[in-house]
Amino acid sequence: IYLLMRTLESRPGIRQTEQEIERRFQAWIKTIEALPYASLLIKNGEVRSKTVVALEAGPAVVDKLREAAKNEGMVLGNGYGKLKKTTLRIANFPAIEEQEIEKLHSFLTSFYV
Repeated sequence: IYLLMRTLESRPGIRQTEQEIERRFQAWIKTIEALPYASLLIKNGEVRSKTVVALEAGPAVVDKLREAAKNEGMVLGNGYGKLKKTTLRIANFPAIEEQEIEKLHSFLTSFYV
């Protein structure tokens, strides 16, 4: 318990973490809404997860995105069930480094079908 307490003391507070997640979430929304080849899976902004952002595109685009990302050393999360071939999930977790996020933003905005 003591070590857990000491670890938590060295981490940012929950309010700071929440603000960072919100800032990143808004950046993801802006990036995805500007993509010509994909859109947000969840159209209703009131029910979107702030920690997992889902985008949708045609199956051929999703396959090309996954392959191109893999070639760049990135793994894009699959959708589930019937949406597996037409969706991708982007994790928006505090443990993900800012440079990793910037790399994916850059990749998505420079990707051409």
